[in-house]
Amino acid sequence: MYNHENFIELLDNRLYGEAWTMWDKGLTQQEINREFDTIPRWDGSDLTGKNILVWAEGLIGDQVMFCSLIKSLIKKNPKNITLELDQRLIKLMKRSFYSNKKCSINYIPFKQWKIASHYFDVQVSMGSLMRYLKFSPELIEERESYLKVDDKVLIEKKIQYRELSGGRKIVGLSNVGREVVPFTMFQQLMNNTDLFFINIDKVPGNYPNVFIDSEVDETGSPDELATQIAACDDIVCFDNKVVHIAGALGKTTRLILQPDCDWRWLKDRKDSIWYTNVALYRLLQDKNNSIPEIMKKISEEF
Repeated sequence: MYNHENFIELLDNRLYGEAWTMWDKGLTQQEINREFDTIPRWDGSDLTGKNILVWAEGLIGDQVMFCSLIKSLIKKNPKNITLELDQRLIKLMKRSFYSNKKCSINYIPFKQWKIASHYFDVQVSMGSLMRYLKFSPELIEERESYLKVDDKVLIEKKIQYRELSGGRKIVGLSNVGREVVPFTMFQQLMNNTDLFFINIDKVPGNYPNVFIDSEVDETGSPDELATQIAACDDIVCFDNKVVHIAGALGKTTRLILQPDCDWRWLKDRKDSIWYTNVALYRLLQDKNNSIPEIMKKISEEF
């Protein structure tokens, strides 16, 4: 039985195997709701020559995070991996994972697996890969960058931003997440005139030294958002899909966390167990007073 407090305690004590097992066991109701009874559940056994369906969990950020485990799944030698994803992610993921002679990779939008249910030998949720692939922060390969953007489009975007910045370091800012934090919370950082800022979420307001790129559809196109992030030198953000895309791109990222942050960031750690390039900055309970301190610290690090 899944118990969130026990799950967090296991993570804090670095008992990852037990934590992932608890997560996996908590998926029973989701599987019933998704009607997977016609496809056997993968239990970590040999996949040689088999077709496996990996079904989506969570929102775009969750899916990007869990897809970091696909490289390890490929090593299990399945004949085919079919990834169920948010439709908006498919273009970006197709560029990031390649089929080879031993393993082909297909992509289907959410809930479209049913039309080919007879094709799959086994199915598993993205989150359950943590258990069956024995994910651990000590396994550096799973934490390496894997997302790839269109190089030609990226070069064009970099040239555009470099001209606007006048040669200054380009920092992408994102504040729209689980809890929307006023964009003015970045003010202490934005006072650093050695930096040029990109307002990723297009938050309205007249902020000197901050650019809003109207050409990027940050909501409808994760591919365009990834290119924008890749064109920045650094990212500073609150917890949202931006940190996951930036992390999976290998972009240096500073993530500011609320006191009641999500489980994936654990407690007290200054680094991410998912991305080697993401540093964590934790707000105190009196977050309105601690945000300026953190922004001042981040500004001084540039």
